[in-house]
Amino acid sequence: MKIKIALFILLLIVSYSKSYSQISRTPYKGTNIILIQTDESIEKSYENFLQVLADCNFKIKSINKDDWSIETEKKWISGANSSLAILAKVYPDEGKDGALIEITGIVTSSMGMSYFETKVTFNPNMDDSITEAFQTMQSIAVKYPKGKIFYTEE
Repeated sequence: MKIKIALFILLLIVSYSKSYSQISRTPYKGTNIILIQTDESIEKSYENFLQVLADCNFKIKSINKDDWSIETEKKWISGANSSLAILAKVYPDEGKDGALIEITGIVTSSMGMSYFETKVTFNPNMDDSITEAFQTMQSIAVKYPKGKIFYTEE
């Protein structure tokens, strides 16, 4: 029951500050955003997420403390013949002392001499570089200390 209440409150908060079509505790087909709910300040959440990215060997391309955004350099995903860049933004968790970390990703794949970029979207029926990139994003999210993970799409 507590989880349902917390999820409902999170849904209200997130829909107020930013409109997501659906929020779930498990990924579903079409998911392209991973949310981490923290009980820390926006500043502390930002710093902790930067540390998680560093621990996962992602190099930071740019940070912007004015809008609390982070972009990583592309990192090669072994076995997927592609690379992943993480885009993250930290928002205040309205009505609470915590924050929400929004994680998205861009995967770059090669086909012969051609390269293409696409947004990372979860599709359980596919076994490709995008699925592997989504799993990499999930592995980053679960390393955030004491964060609650949710999934949604734009």
